[in-house]
Amino acid sequence: MNTTKIKSFIFTAILIATAITISCSGDGDGGGGGKQGPPKSIVGTWESANAGDKETLEFKFSRTGVYTSETGTKTNFIYNYAYVGGEEGIEVIFLPASANTPRTFVYSGKDDFFFSTNSKFTRTGSGSEPNPNLFAGGNGTAANPWVITTAEQLWEVHYYVGEEHADKHFKLGADIALNTDENFQWTPIGINSFYTISNYFFGTFDGAGFAISGVYIDNDWDNQALFGNVGEGATIKNLGVVDVSIKGRHAGALAGWLYGSVINCYSTGNVEGSGGGLVSLMDALNGSNASIANSYSTANVRGQSGLGGLVGQNGGKGISNSYATGNVQATGSPGSNSGSIGGLVGTNNGPIINSYATGDVQGENGVGGLAGTNSGSITNSYSTGSVTKTSTGDPLMDNFTNVGGLTSTGNGTVSNSYYDSETSGQSDTGRGTPKTTEEMKTQSTYTGWDFTNIWGIDSETNDGYPFLQENKQ
Repeated sequence: MNTTKIKSFIFTAILIATAITISCSGDGDGGGGGKQGPPKSIVGTWESANAGDKETLEFKFSRTGVYTSETGTKTNFIYNYAYVGGEEGIEVIFLPASANTPRTFVYSGKDDFFFSTNSKFTRTGSGSEPNPNLFAGGNGTAANPWVITTAEQLWEVHYYVGEEHADKHFKLGADIALNTDENFQWTPIGINSFYTISNYFFGTFDGAGFAISGVYIDNDWDNQALFGNVGEGATIKNLGVVDVSIKGRHAGALAGWLYGSVINCYSTGNVEGSGGGLVSLMDALNGSNASIANSYSTANVRGQSGLGGLVGQNGGKGISNSYATGNVQATGSPGSNSGSIGGLVGTNNGPIINSYATGDVQGENGVGGLAGTNSGSITNSYSTGSVTKTSTGDPLMDNFTNVGGLTSTGNGTVSNSYYDSETSGQSDTGRGTPKTTEEMKTQSTYTGWDFTNIWGIDSETNDGYPFLQENKQ
C-alpha cells in the first residue's frame, strides 16, 4: 500500500440546502491501493450560515464514524469512495439529527491542495435520504414514474439504490446535458460498494426517447458508466447516452456491470478501459437474466483486453437485434496480452443473435470482427470491419495467437453467420463463413435469416449490408 504525507486539507460542501463554509487544516497519512488516500484522521470545523452553529468533525479511514457537536451530540455518518478531478477522494454523507441541516461533503485532490469539482449540484431536503419532492413530477410508480428534466434531478436517482427500491420507476422528460466541459466527473448511479448489492440500481429507468450527454469519468475504478451496477430485475430502456468520455478499469457508456435488462438504448463517444461501448460486463453466471435488445453503440473503445464495440463481456440471456459501429483497439504495449477484442463483444459467454458489427478491430490475441473469443453461441449475425493482429513483440509467440474474421477461438457455436473477407483481411473458416463484399450485400447469402420481420437489405441503407428493421441508427 502506498502512503502519502498530506500537508493541508480543504473541504467543499455539495448537495446542500444552505451555504456552508468549511475550514480544515492539519497533517495526516494517506493510504490506498496505489493512489493517494484519505488521511486517517482529520479534525475540522464547519459553520452553517443558516443555523449559525459550529461543530467539530473527525474523519477516520473507515466507512463509519461520528461527528460531535459543541453540545456533545453525536451523529453517525458514512462515506463512500469517489473520484473527483481524476484523484481519489471520499464522498462523506452525513445522517443529520434534523432534516433542515443536511450535510454532504466531498474530499478529493492532490498532494497539497484539495478541491471539489462536484459542487455543480445543490440539494434541499433530508440529507442522505431520498427526497421525492425534487423530481419534476410523478410518484415513482409504474403508472406514474418520477419525471426527470434536469441534471440535479438525475443526480437524485443515486439515493434510490438497493433492493428496497426495486419498485421505483423513473422517466426522462427532456434531454439532459451533464457537462459542457470536463471539469465535472460523474459518479455512477449504483456504484459498487465492497462488492455488495446494497448500492446496485434495481429500479426501472425509461429514457422516453431522450438522451443524456456529457458523462465524463476518468479514473481506474471498476464499473464506470452512467449506471455502475444494474441489479437483477432492473430495466433501462429507450435511452441515449451520447458524447461520453469515460475511462475506468471496467467501463461502458450506459452500464458497468449488468445483471438486468437494457432495451432500445444507444451510446456515442469514447470509452477507455476493459469494457464496451454500451456496457462493460454482462453477468455470465448460470441462470443470469442479463440481456441487451434492440440497442447499438457508435462509441470507439480502447483498452488492454476484454474489449467490445457494444459489450466487453457478454453473458446471461445475451444480445439480440443489436449492433456496434465504433472501432475497437487494444492499446497495451507489445507483449501485454491484449486479448479478447471484438467488434461487438470482447468475450462472448452467452448468445448473440441477429446482430452485427462494422468497426475495425485491433489486438494481439483473441481478435474477431464480431466477437474476440466465443464460448457462447452466435446466430444470424455478421461483421464487416478490418481485423488486425498486432505483434506481441515475440515472433515465436506471434505464431500462437488467434485471429478470425468473425471470431477467433473458443468452444462456442456459430450458425448462419458471416463476415466480409475483403474488408476484414481474413479468410478463416469454421468460425463464421467468409463472403466477398458483393455477396455480403446480397440477400440470398444469408441462409435462414428473416428478411420479413427482422432484417432488411437495400443499396441505400447501411452501405448495402443487412440492417435491423427496428433498430436503424
